[in-house]
Amino acid sequence: MKKLSLLTRVLLGLGALVGVLLYLLIVDLGVTAGRIHYGVSVSGFDVGGMTSQEAVRALRQRRTVLRDHEVCFTRPGVQLCTKPAALGWYPSAAATARDAMRVGRDEAPFGALVDRLRAWVSGVTVQWDRGPRAWRVTRVLDDWEPQLARQGYALDRARLRSKLSRAILTYPRRDRLFPLEKR
Repeated sequence: MKKLSLLTRVLLGLGALVGVLLYLLIVDLGVTAGRIHYGVSVSGFDVGGMTSQEAVRALRQRRTVLRDHEVCFTRPGVQLCTKPAALGWYPSAAATARDAMRVGRDEAPFGALVDRLRAWVSGVTVQWDRGPRAWRVTRVLDDWEPQLARQGYALDRARLRSKLSRAILTYPRRDRLFPLEKR
């Protein structure tokens, strides 16, 4: 029997690797057919393995919980709270479920393959389709700022906007510290 050259062995090895990867991709496509890819979450809420309709129902329930529970910020002598609904946060569960369903399906074949691999290895986070309305956040901050000033605090509005946007997505809730301006 003739000994294979190094180049031939390398090419055979690469061919076998590509074959195994293609096989795994086909198996993965079969496992997730009609379902959101495993490892996909919406702002930390796992929707992987759900059908689109199941995800819409679950996301509607999650949205209700997030919108109806207050987010509170505190400093000694003051605690101020608001509900995400008061910030104009009305995301669409259907649009968000569609975004989750696109993970591992868009930008085929290579982008989809990378998304699927990322979902399996480290998870992929999809954001809700809409954030709070800027003018409603401004209105809340305008209400809170004088209350904090009476306690001797100077509010860092930019940092609080960022903290509010993150805080409305977490549950269960916990009190957070107001970001203050450096003096």
